Amino acid sequence: MPVARRASSTRRVQHTKVTKLYAFDGLKRVDIQEAAAGDIVCLAGIEDITIGETITDMEHQIAIPPIAIDEPTVSHDLRRQHVADGRPRRPDTSRRAS
Repeated sequence: MPVARRASSTRRVQHTKVTKLYAFDGLKRVDIQEAAAGDIVCLAGIEDITIGETITDMEHQIAIPPIAIDEPTVSHDLRRQHVADGRPRRPDTSRRAS
């Protein structure tokens, strides 16, 4: 299926082709022929695509404004665990290596 690809940084339009279009049924990918606004899909066949590019049909080449997306981060909250009586739990040192 022919589509228009518009890079957000250069605003240049490139005509390309989607070779496969998938939707998701749980964790399973399902082949589909078309998608509607709001559908979460997976496209195959477009090389070197990056976050922030707009993929449209050939007749409606309107790019959406780019969105700034932060790099993925992981955080962890380190707190002392307490037993039912409210006292801090001591580390288990009973299984020391001999």
